[in-house]
Amino acid sequence: MNEIHDGIQSVNEYIGKLPTGCYVIATMLKENHINQAMQNIHHFSEGLEWLATAVLLLQQNDIVCHLNLEQIYPLLDQVNKGLEEKKYLQVASIFEKKIAVFFNEITVFNN
Repeated sequence: MNEIHDGIQSVNEYIGKLPTGCYVIATMLKENHINQAMQNIHHFSEGLEWLATAVLLLQQNDIVCHLNLEQIYPLLDQVNKGLEEKKYLQVASIFEKKIAVFFNEITVFNN
């Protein structure tokens, strides 16, 4: 049971850090620090994979989760397209005005 509590706490803490990470990525892109932004986007992507796995494991232990990552998949598609087209300011706007807001407004688990 302690592992489940720790998992819930870890997910909630990580979700709380995501908006700041999104703002950092947006700033890097706006300031033309593309390589650093790309590294942070890579870390962001890895973090989302961890988050999806953690939520799935908690759900398998009958923990109710209020996170639907499928809601941001269209935004991630827009990010990928923007990066491919080197539209960095557009990508910055997506991170700043959409993805950060998404994670800022959710509560995944109620304690």
